[in-house]
Amino acid sequence: MDSEMLQEMLMETSVTFQDVCGYSDVKDCLNAYTYDLNQASVRGKQLPSPILLFGHPGVGKTRLLQAAASEANSKLLVFSPYMMTGRLFPKSFTESIKAVFTVARDNSPCILCFEDVSVWSNERNRGEAGEEFVTQLLAQYQEASLDKNEVALVMTSVNPWHLKLSSINKFKPVHVDLPPQETRIDLMKLCLKDISYDFGDEVFSVLAERTSGFTGADISCLVKDASMEAIRKITKATFFKKILVPEQKKDREKKGEKSCMKDQKFEGKAASSVCESETRSVRGELAATAAAEERARLIDSEHPRSEILTEKFVPCQETDEGAIQSAGGGAQTCDRKVSADLRVDLLATEPPTHFLPQSHWKVNSL
Repeated sequence: MDSEMLQEMLMETSVTFQDVCGYSDVKDCLNAYTYDLNQASVRGKQLPSPILLFGHPGVGKTRLLQAAASEANSKLLVFSPYMMTGRLFPKSFTESIKAVFTVARDNSPCILCFEDVSVWSNERNRGEAGEEFVTQLLAQYQEASLDKNEVALVMTSVNPWHLKLSSINKFKPVHVDLPPQETRIDLMKLCLKDISYDFGDEVFSVLAERTSGFTGADISCLVKDASMEAIRKITKATFFKKILVPEQKKDREKKGEKSCMKDQKFEGKAASSVCESETRSVRGELAATAAAEERARLIDSEHPRSEILTEKFVPCQETDEGAIQSAGGGAQTCDRKVSADLRVDLLATEPPTHFLPQSHWKVNSL
């Protein structure tokens, strides 16, 4: 049963802090906590206070914990109150907490995260149940430390004001705020790293201003949806037309590789079919050709020539000049069309309406 519970709670920790944009203060806090916990376990120092990580849904609380666990070479175990509805966990939250900490101790060092802790303090039982829940957490946390187990305890919440102040005071509150403008730009570039686009920092600056109030999850969804819009247009289109676009650098490199392979095959064939003197002659010609190509490349790098154009198909209207009816002729232009439409679709964004007022997210309110 414990192995099944472990598989239910265990989260992937393949990301690092370098994969998380911004939030340097939160990263430092999590690093300091895992270090202090290690010192308390090894040298018997005072046990550090567990962490209450709070912020708007989608800002990246869980992702920060994944990165923290990866940096500390620890496992990340996440327990949600909704897991109690399954067959693996006891229906009593007291018994569930004990079972969860048993799994955590057996798999230390680890970061044990209790998600959405404010669920335990809803409108009906705000107070007693929530207070008992926090008391049980702290008791199990202390017990794990006595056994020299490195179990880092973290609670997350989207509305910590539903918790009693006496409960919050036993934790170190860490606020994960909405990403500022620079972080939003970094997030967009990270989301676009595998997508072709042809706009620069000016467009990113405009997008960052227009996405004020977006969470990291909002920005990720925005980029994915905008990049898919071009593909949706292509799959629905029935008419296409030819256009000339600059040849991609990677395509030119592939052509160069093929040319080089042909030269190598020719050289091998010459070596096997002619005498040694003729082979030297062929090799000399190849060397001269390679030197000429290298000189041309250097000249081209100093004095760039006009871009090489290649034909592509793009969706169009039936009435457009050169329109050709086809079922799938424009599929090869998908990447190029994504570049053009992505800028338009991203610039057409509007701020989300679901986030809470900024006044709720002040650390001082705790």
